[in-house]
Amino acid sequence: MLYFFIVFCLILLSVKYDYSNKKNGFTFFYVLTWIVFILVAGLRFRVGGDTIGYMTTYERLPSLWDISYANFLDYKYDPLWIILCALAKTISPDFTVLQIFHAFILNTIIFFFVKINTKYVFTSILVYFLFYYFHFNMEVIRESLAVAIFLISLKHFIQRQWLKYYLLVFVAFLFHSSATILFFLPLLKSFSLNKKNSILLFLIFMIGIFVGQYFIPFFESLSFTTKMLEKLQDYSNYSFTLYGIISSFLKYVIMPVLITYVCKKLKIDLLSTIQKNMSLEKDELIKNRYERFRKIGVKK
Repeated sequence: MLYFFIVFCLILLSVKYDYSNKKNGFTFFYVLTWIVFILVAGLRFRVGGDTIGYMTTYERLPSLWDISYANFLDYKYDPLWIILCALAKTISPDFTVLQIFHAFILNTIIFFFVKINTKYVFTSILVYFLFYYFHFNMEVIRESLAVAIFLISLKHFIQRQWLKYYLLVFVAFLFHSSATILFFLPLLKSFSLNKKNSILLFLIFMIGIFVGQYFIPFFESLSFTTKMLEKLQDYSNYSFTLYGIISSFLKYVIMPVLITYVCKKLKIDLLSTIQKNMSLEKDELIKNRYERFRKIGVKK
Protein backbone atom coordinates (compact mmCIF):
# COMPACT_ATOMS: atom_id res chain seq x y z
CA MET A 1 0.00 0.00 0.00
CA LEU A 2 2.88 2.36 0.81
CA TYR A 3 4.38 1.95 -2.66
CA PHE A 4 1.06 2.72 -4.37
CA PHE A 5 0.69 5.81 -2.19
CA ILE A 6 4.15 7.02 -3.24
CA VAL A 7 3.28 6.51 -6.92
CA PHE A 8 0.01 8.39 -6.44
CA CYS A 9 1.79 11.31 -4.76
CA LEU A 10 4.47 11.45 -7.46
CA ILE A 11 1.78 11.60 -10.15
CA LEU A 12 0.11 14.52 -8.37
CA LEU A 13 3.44 16.29 -7.92
CA SER A 14 4.30 15.71 -11.59
CA VAL A 15 1.04 17.28 -12.70
CA LYS A 16 1.44 20.24 -10.36
CA TYR A 17 5.10 21.09 -10.88
CA ASP A 18 6.11 19.55 -14.22
CA TYR A 19 3.08 20.32 -16.35
CA SER A 20 1.26 23.17 -14.56
CA ASN A 21 4.42 25.22 -13.95
CA LYS A 22 3.65 25.76 -10.27
CA LYS A 23 6.61 26.85 -8.14
CA ASN A 24 5.24 27.29 -4.64
CA GLY A 25 6.34 24.46 -2.35
CA PHE A 26 8.51 22.73 -4.96
CA THR A 27 11.66 22.57 -2.83
CA PHE A 28 9.75 21.32 0.21
CA PHE A 29 8.11 18.45 -1.66
CA TYR A 30 11.29 17.55 -3.54
CA VAL A 31 13.28 17.31 -0.31
CA LEU A 32 10.44 15.40 1.33
CA THR A 33 10.37 12.91 -1.55
CA TRP A 34 14.14 12.50 -1.25
CA ILE A 35 13.81 11.76 2.48
CA VAL A 36 11.00 9.26 1.87
CA PHE A 37 13.07 7.44 -0.75
CA ILE A 38 15.98 7.15 1.68
CA LEU A 39 13.83 5.93 4.56
CA VAL A 40 11.86 3.37 2.53
CA ALA A 41 15.07 1.76 1.28
CA GLY A 42 17.10 2.35 4.42
CA LEU A 43 14.59 0.97 6.91
CA ARG A 44 13.48 -2.06 4.91
CA PHE A 45 13.79 -5.46 6.54
CA ARG A 46 15.15 -8.35 4.48
CA VAL A 47 13.75 -7.03 1.20
CA GLY A 48 15.73 -7.98 -1.90
CA GLY A 49 17.42 -11.23 -2.82
CA ASP A 50 20.89 -9.71 -2.97
CA THR A 51 20.25 -7.86 0.28
CA ILE A 52 19.93 -11.17 2.14
CA GLY A 53 23.33 -12.23 0.86
CA TYR A 54 24.91 -8.92 1.84
CA MET A 55 23.38 -9.21 5.32
CA THR A 56 25.08 -12.56 5.81
CA THR A 57 28.46 -11.25 4.66
CA TYR A 58 28.07 -8.07 6.71
CA GLU A 59 28.17 -10.13 9.90
CA ARG A 60 31.70 -11.29 9.03
CA LEU A 61 33.06 -7.92 7.91
CA PRO A 62 35.22 -5.92 10.38
CA SER A 63 34.61 -2.44 11.78
CA LEU A 64 37.01 0.44 11.09
CA TRP A 65 38.88 -0.39 14.29
CA ASP A 66 39.51 -3.98 13.20
CA ILE A 67 40.02 -3.58 9.45
CA SER A 68 43.33 -4.65 7.95
CA TYR A 69 44.89 -5.10 4.55
CA ALA A 70 44.08 -8.81 4.71
CA ASN A 71 40.36 -7.97 4.73
CA PHE A 72 40.64 -6.54 1.22
CA LEU A 73 42.10 -9.85 0.04
CA ASP A 74 39.83 -12.21 1.94
CA TYR A 75 36.52 -10.96 0.56
CA LYS A 76 35.31 -10.83 -3.02
CA TYR A 77 34.00 -7.30 -2.54
CA ASP A 78 35.77 -4.20 -3.81
CA PRO A 79 37.72 -1.83 -1.51
CA LEU A 80 35.30 1.10 -1.13
CA TRP A 81 32.40 -1.23 -0.42
CA ILE A 82 34.41 -2.91 2.36
CA ILE A 83 35.29 0.51 3.78
CA LEU A 84 31.65 1.63 3.63
CA CYS A 85 30.58 -1.55 5.43
CA ALA A 86 33.32 -1.04 8.04
CA LEU A 87 32.17 2.54 8.62
CA ALA A 88 28.56 1.42 9.08
CA LYS A 89 29.57 -1.45 11.36
CA THR A 90 31.65 0.91 13.50
CA ILE A 91 28.42 2.76 14.26
CA SER A 92 26.32 -0.38 14.72
CA PRO A 93 26.42 -4.06 13.76
CA ASP A 94 22.83 -3.65 12.58
CA PHE A 95 22.67 -3.96 8.77
CA THR A 96 20.06 -1.19 8.73
CA VAL A 97 22.82 1.38 9.24
CA LEU A 98 24.53 0.25 6.04
CA GLN A 99 21.18 0.34 4.22
CA ILE A 100 20.66 3.94 5.32
CA PHE A 101 24.19 4.90 4.26
CA HIS A 102 23.69 3.29 0.88
CA ALA A 103 20.22 4.79 0.32
CA PHE A 104 21.48 8.24 1.32
CA ILE A 105 24.44 8.21 -1.08
CA LEU A 106 22.55 6.69 -4.00
CA ASN A 107 19.36 8.74 -3.82
CA THR A 108 21.14 12.00 -3.05
CA ILE A 109 23.17 11.68 -6.24
CA ILE A 110 20.18 10.64 -8.34
CA PHE A 111 17.94 13.41 -7.02
CA PHE A 112 20.68 15.97 -7.63
CA PHE A 113 21.30 14.64 -11.14
CA VAL A 114 17.60 14.78 -12.01
CA LYS A 115 17.22 18.29 -10.59
CA ILE A 116 19.93 19.78 -12.81
CA ASN A 117 19.17 17.85 -15.99
CA THR A 118 15.44 18.10 -16.60
CA LYS A 119 12.52 20.41 -15.96
CA TYR A 120 10.28 17.34 -15.60
CA VAL A 121 11.70 16.58 -12.20
CA PHE A 122 8.91 14.64 -10.52
CA THR A 123 8.09 12.77 -13.72
CA SER A 124 11.71 11.60 -13.83
CA ILE A 125 11.61 10.59 -10.18
CA LEU A 126 8.38 8.68 -10.88
CA VAL A 127 10.09 6.78 -13.73
CA TYR A 128 13.06 6.09 -11.44
CA PHE A 129 10.76 4.77 -8.71
CA LEU A 130 8.77 2.52 -11.04
CA PHE A 131 11.65 0.99 -12.99
CA TYR A 132 14.91 1.34 -11.08
CA TYR A 133 14.35 2.24 -7.42
CA PHE A 134 13.83 -1.26 -6.06
CA HIS A 135 16.52 -2.79 -8.25
CA PHE A 136 19.14 -0.16 -7.35
CA ASN A 137 18.27 0.17 -3.67
CA MET A 138 17.49 -3.44 -2.77
CA GLU A 139 19.24 -5.70 -5.26
CA VAL A 140 22.39 -4.55 -7.06
CA ILE A 141 23.37 -2.22 -4.24
CA ARG A 142 27.13 -2.22 -4.97
CA GLU A 143 26.68 -1.75 -8.71
CA SER A 144 24.19 1.06 -8.10
CA LEU A 145 26.85 3.07 -6.27
CA ALA A 146 29.12 2.69 -9.27
CA VAL A 147 26.27 3.90 -11.49
CA ALA A 148 25.71 6.88 -9.18
CA ILE A 149 29.38 7.88 -9.36
CA PHE A 150 29.16 7.63 -13.15
CA LEU A 151 26.26 10.10 -13.09
CA ILE A 152 28.56 12.57 -11.31
CA SER A 153 31.28 11.99 -13.90
CA LEU A 154 28.92 12.44 -16.85
CA LYS A 155 29.32 16.20 -17.07
CA HIS A 156 33.10 15.79 -17.20
CA PHE A 157 32.67 13.20 -19.94
CA ILE A 158 30.54 15.61 -21.97
CA GLN A 159 32.96 18.49 -21.42
CA ARG A 160 35.96 16.28 -22.20
CA GLN A 161 37.51 16.91 -18.80
CA TRP A 162 39.21 13.56 -18.87
CA LEU A 163 41.25 13.82 -15.67
CA LYS A 164 38.17 14.50 -13.53
CA TYR A 165 36.21 11.88 -15.47
CA TYR A 166 38.79 9.14 -14.94
CA LEU A 167 39.24 10.00 -11.26
CA LEU A 168 35.51 9.54 -10.69
CA VAL A 169 35.42 6.39 -12.80
CA PHE A 170 38.24 5.03 -10.66
CA VAL A 171 36.11 5.70 -7.57
CA ALA A 172 33.22 3.84 -9.24
CA PHE A 173 35.60 0.98 -10.01
CA LEU A 174 36.55 0.79 -6.32
CA PHE A 175 32.88 0.20 -5.51
CA HIS A 176 32.33 -2.40 -8.23
CA SER A 177 34.81 -3.76 -10.75
CA SER A 178 32.19 -3.86 -13.49
CA ALA A 179 32.83 -0.12 -13.83
CA THR A 180 35.95 -1.13 -15.78
CA ILE A 181 33.96 -0.60 -18.97
CA LEU A 182 33.68 3.11 -18.15
CA PHE A 183 37.42 3.49 -18.72
CA PHE A 184 36.81 2.68 -22.38
CA LEU A 185 33.68 4.79 -22.80
CA PRO A 186 35.53 7.85 -24.19
CA LEU A 187 36.65 5.70 -27.11
CA LEU A 188 32.99 5.46 -28.16
CA LYS A 189 32.29 9.19 -27.92
CA SER A 190 32.63 9.63 -31.67
CA PHE A 191 30.61 6.48 -32.41
CA SER A 192 27.60 7.33 -34.61
CA LEU A 193 24.55 5.14 -34.10
CA ASN A 194 23.38 5.09 -37.72
CA LYS A 195 21.69 2.22 -39.53
CA LYS A 196 24.96 0.52 -40.44
CA ASN A 197 26.38 0.73 -36.93
CA SER A 198 23.06 -0.40 -35.42
CA ILE A 199 23.20 -3.59 -37.48
CA LEU A 200 26.83 -4.05 -36.46
CA LEU A 201 25.89 -3.59 -32.82
CA PHE A 202 23.12 -6.15 -33.15
CA LEU A 203 25.50 -8.71 -34.71
CA ILE A 204 28.13 -8.16 -32.04
CA PHE A 205 25.52 -8.57 -29.31
CA MET A 206 24.14 -11.81 -30.72
CA ILE A 207 27.58 -13.26 -31.41
CA GLY A 208 28.68 -12.30 -27.90
CA ILE A 209 25.76 -14.19 -26.35
CA PHE A 210 26.31 -17.44 -28.22
CA VAL A 211 30.09 -17.66 -28.48
CA GLY A 212 31.20 -15.51 -25.56
CA GLN A 213 31.62 -18.54 -23.29
CA TYR A 214 34.43 -19.84 -25.51
CA PHE A 215 36.45 -16.70 -24.82
CA ILE A 216 36.22 -16.94 -21.04
CA PRO A 217 39.82 -18.24 -20.68
CA PHE A 218 41.07 -15.27 -22.71
CA PHE A 219 39.20 -12.73 -20.59
CA GLU A 220 40.37 -14.48 -17.44
CA SER A 221 43.95 -13.82 -18.51
CA LEU A 222 43.10 -10.11 -18.83
CA SER A 223 41.46 -9.86 -15.39
CA PHE A 224 44.02 -7.92 -13.39
CA THR A 225 42.36 -8.39 -10.00
CA THR A 226 41.27 -11.50 -8.16
CA LYS A 227 37.82 -10.02 -7.59
CA MET A 228 37.32 -9.43 -11.32
CA LEU A 229 38.42 -13.00 -12.03
CA GLU A 230 36.00 -14.44 -9.46
CA LYS A 231 33.14 -12.33 -10.83
CA LEU A 232 33.92 -13.38 -14.39
CA GLN A 233 33.95 -17.03 -13.37
CA ASP A 234 30.60 -16.60 -11.60
CA TYR A 235 29.02 -15.00 -14.66
CA SER A 236 30.48 -17.63 -16.96
CA ASN A 237 28.44 -20.25 -15.11
CA TYR A 238 25.18 -18.53 -16.02
CA SER A 239 23.10 -19.96 -18.84
CA PHE A 240 20.87 -17.78 -21.02
CA THR A 241 17.24 -18.66 -21.55
CA LEU A 242 15.26 -17.46 -24.54
CA TYR A 243 13.53 -14.95 -22.28
CA GLY A 244 16.90 -13.74 -20.98
CA ILE A 245 18.25 -13.25 -24.49
CA ILE A 246 15.16 -11.36 -25.64
CA SER A 247 15.05 -9.27 -22.47
CA SER A 248 18.74 -8.35 -22.73
CA PHE A 249 18.39 -7.55 -26.42
CA LEU A 250 15.44 -5.22 -25.76
CA LYS A 251 17.19 -3.53 -22.84
CA TYR A 252 20.69 -3.09 -24.23
CA VAL A 253 20.14 -2.81 -27.98
CA ILE A 254 16.57 -1.90 -28.94
CA MET A 255 16.00 0.74 -26.25
CA PRO A 256 19.24 2.72 -26.91
CA VAL A 257 18.60 2.57 -30.67
CA LEU A 258 14.98 3.65 -30.19
CA ILE A 259 15.92 6.54 -27.92
CA THR A 260 18.60 7.67 -30.36
CA TYR A 261 16.16 7.44 -33.28
CA VAL A 262 13.49 9.48 -31.48
CA CYS A 263 16.00 12.12 -30.43
CA LYS A 264 17.27 12.34 -33.99
CA LYS A 265 13.75 12.79 -35.38
CA LEU A 266 12.97 15.43 -32.77
CA LYS A 267 16.38 17.02 -33.37
CA ILE A 268 17.39 16.59 -29.75
CA ASP A 269 21.06 16.33 -28.86
CA LEU A 270 21.02 14.53 -25.51
CA LEU A 271 24.61 15.32 -24.54
CA SER A 272 24.25 18.99 -25.52
CA THR A 273 20.96 19.22 -23.64
CA ILE A 274 22.51 17.80 -20.47
CA GLN A 275 25.49 20.13 -20.81
CA LYS A 276 23.19 23.13 -21.35
CA ASN A 277 21.09 22.24 -18.31
CA MET A 278 24.21 21.95 -16.18
CA SER A 279 25.36 25.40 -17.32
CA LEU A 280 21.92 26.92 -16.64
CA GLU A 281 21.84 25.36 -13.17
CA LYS A 282 25.30 26.76 -12.44
CA ASP A 283 24.27 30.25 -13.64
CA GLU A 284 21.09 30.07 -11.54
CA LEU A 285 23.11 29.09 -8.46
CA ILE A 286 25.47 32.04 -8.96
CA LYS A 287 22.50 34.38 -9.45
CA ASN A 288 20.81 33.16 -6.25
CA ARG A 289 24.00 33.63 -4.24
CA TYR A 290 24.44 37.13 -5.64
CA GLU A 291 20.87 38.08 -4.72
CA ARG A 292 21.37 36.67 -1.23
CA PHE A 293 24.53 38.71 -0.60
CA ARG A 294 22.96 41.80 -2.18
CA LYS A 295 20.04 41.62 0.27
CA ILE A 296 22.45 41.23 3.17
CA GLY A 297 24.27 44.35 1.95
CA VAL A 298 21.01 46.29 1.77
CA LYS A 299 20.07 45.30 5.31
CA LYS A 300 23.40 46.54 6.57
